[in-house]
Amino acid sequence: MKYIFLPEITNIIISFFNPDNDKEFKTIIDFFFCSKKSSLDFLFMKNIFNIPFLESALRKIVDSDREVDIKTVKRILAKIDPSKFNNRILRSASSNGHEQIVKLLLKDTRVKANDFNDAAICNACINGHTKIVELLLKDTTVNPCARNNFPIKRAAMFGYIDIVKLFVEKNIKIVDEPSSPLIIAAGCGHLHIVKYLLENTLLDPSYRNNSALRFACKHVNIEIVKELLNHEKVNPNKNPCEVIISCWEDENSEIPKIILNNFC
Repeated sequence: MKYIFLPEITNIIISFFNPDNDKEFKTIIDFFFCSKKSSLDFLFMKNIFNIPFLESALRKIVDSDREVDIKTVKRILAKIDPSKFNNRILRSASSNGHEQIVKLLLKDTRVKANDFNDAAICNACINGHTKIVELLLKDTTVNPCARNNFPIKRAAMFGYIDIVKLFVEKNIKIVDEPSSPLIIAAGCGHLHIVKYLLENTLLDPSYRNNSALRFACKHVNIEIVKELLNHEKVNPNKNPCEVIISCWEDENSEIPKIILNNFC
């Protein structure tokens, strides 16, 4: 449904608007959010906004995937505190791919980029927003290994190789379980990420009893199984029972044959 902005209609609406009434508040925010940006500009001109209205309007903007009018966002940010509710605005903007808003927020000294256990970079990695991840990695307060390497693990899980490359190229040390991105990518069938990690990192593909190979076998990712078996560190003769059990879950797969051909 499309809304057409007419100043005359807007005048009528705001003449009845009671900013202290929560229901009216929500209705008018919905109306102006769905209408053309000129209606919001008109409200700025009338100067009828209060802080809760502006906060709600900005939440509507960052929670959507529609094109953003950055001038309007700047005007709103000049009047509110964007760090409220554990920096919710930054978390939502990172999740929904609003790069320009994230840039603005990271310049604001009130905003904490690592708030809510580094939710901003985690959200950006889950949704594949490479440029936002790059922006957040430049912030020294952000922990790229937060939540037990959650950001790179999710990038590996969903196949976002450009984000994986960012972590590798910036020499970000993967703590605790250093080979976990490789294992996850192998299990999820992302051959391009498996190849990249094997060629460009020191991750051990035999880590945790050939977990990468076992996961690839279990999920019938044949090309990844072949790729791993070609690596000098992967030896299916090490703990062979676990490898065999993993590859026998799909009786129609050619993986058992491939594995058996690699046993000494």
